[in-house]
Amino acid sequence: MHKPRFLLLSLSLFLLCATMALADGAKYVFLLIGDGFGPNQAALTELVADRKLAMQRMSTHARMGTLNVTSNITDSAASGTAIACGMKTYNGAIGVDKDRQPVESLAMKLQKQGFKIGLISSSPLTDATPATHYAHQEKRSMHREIGHDLAGSGIAFVGGAGVHDKRTLDDLRESGWNVIGGTNVLAQVRPEGQTFVNSSPYTAWPNTRPATPTLAEYLARAIEVLDNPNGFFIMLENGRIDYAGHDNDAAMTWREVLAFEEAVEVALAFQARRPDETLVIVTADHETGGLQLEACDKEKAQLLRGQQSPLSDLGWAMKVLAVKLEGVDAATARRQRTQSLLAALEQQFGMTFTAEERAGLEGLFGKALDAGNPTDGLRKAVSQAAIWRDARVGIRYTTGGHSAAKVLTHAQGPGAERFVEPLENCDLPRLISQAIQWPGKGE
Repeated sequence: MHKPRFLLLSLSLFLLCATMALADGAKYVFLLIGDGFGPNQAALTELVADRKLAMQRMSTHARMGTLNVTSNITDSAASGTAIACGMKTYNGAIGVDKDRQPVESLAMKLQKQGFKIGLISSSPLTDATPATHYAHQEKRSMHREIGHDLAGSGIAFVGGAGVHDKRTLDDLRESGWNVIGGTNVLAQVRPEGQTFVNSSPYTAWPNTRPATPTLAEYLARAIEVLDNPNGFFIMLENGRIDYAGHDNDAAMTWREVLAFEEAVEVALAFQARRPDETLVIVTADHETGGLQLEACDKEKAQLLRGQQSPLSDLGWAMKVLAVKLEGVDAATARRQRTQSLLAALEQQFGMTFTAEERAGLEGLFGKALDAGNPTDGLRKAVSQAAIWRDARVGIRYTTGGHSAAKVLTHAQGPGAERFVEPLENCDLPRLISQAIQWPGKGE
C-alpha cells in the first residue's frame, strides 16, 4: 500500500472511531423511583425475604439528599420536580421553580429528540411524582389542570392507578388517547398512538389472586411497545411504599419493596441485553415513616409475613360487625363482638397477643363499639397492635410523615460512574443527560 493512501486510511479510521466513541452513551433510560423508600426499608425487606435486592448488586451506589429549596422536609412534588427537572423548589410544586415558573423536564426534552416516553405508577398518574415529568402547576392539588397537561403531553405510554379526576379520562380520549380498562389490559396495548392503561398494579398478599398487572408486568409491556431505534425513557414509581410508611405498616412495606424490586429486575435484564446503550437508575424521592431497625434480625423479621392484608384494610373487622347476634342482651352482644374482633385481629396479624396486650385491645374495641362510627376506634386498635408487633420484630417508626433521611441512588450502565457523592436529587437530570446518546451527538 502506498504510504499516503495508508495514512489517509488510518486517519479515516481514527476519525470514525473517534466519532463512534463520542456517540457512545445511553439511549434506553430507566428511572425507577420508590416513593418513601429509604435505606431501612430496603434492609428490612432483605431480612424478611432473606436475600439481597438486585439494586444492591448494581455497579454504583450513592447517598442522595432530598431537602427542598427552603431546607424543610420535602414532599413528593418538590423532590419529584427536582428529579424530573433538575432544580430545587417548594413543597407542592409540579414542574415549576421556586418562583412558580415552568421548567421543562428531561423526559420532555428527550421526547422532542425522538425518544419515546413511558410513565408507570402504582399511584394515580396525576399524582406528584409522575406529574412532574409532564405538568407545570403551582400546586399538586390542581388535579384537573394536571390532567389537562397530561392529555396534551404527547407521551406514548402511561399506565397504573388511574387519575384523581375522572374527567381526565374524557380529556385523554378527546385528545386521541387510547384509554384501556377492564381485564387483560396489557394485551390490549398497541405500539402506535398514545395509550393510557387504567388498571392499578397488583401486589401479592396471602390468599389473593392477581386481577391486574404487577409493576414488573407493566414495565415489561412498556418496553415492548416503546422499544425503537431512537431510544426511550421510562419512569416507573411504586407510590405504595410511601403509603405503607405513612401508615407505619411494616408488613406492607416489605411487600411493596419486593413489587418494586421485581420491576428493577426487569429493567436490569434489559440492561444486560444492551449493556452499552442502557442506563438504569434506582432511587427515591424521600423516606417516609422514619423507620428504625433497632434489634431486628432475619428470624424476628419473619413475623411480618403473617399479616394478611394492609393495616388500612378493615375488611376483616367489617365481616365481624356484619354478623347478626340474636337473642342476647346488649352487654352480651358487646362482649361477644369484642372477643370476635380480637380473634379476627390475631388471625389478621398471624400472631397471638399477650394477656396484657389482649386486655388493652379489648378496651380499644369496646370504645370503638360504643362509638356511633366504629371505624376510627378500630384503626386505633389496629395501630396499637402493629406497634406491639413491631416491638417484637425489633423495629419502630418515628413519624407518620416524611423524614429528612438521605435515600440511596443506584446506577448501572453508561454514565453510571457519575452517580457518586455528594449527590442531590436535582443532580439526576444533569447526570442522566450527560450519559445519554443524544441525536447528533458526536457529529
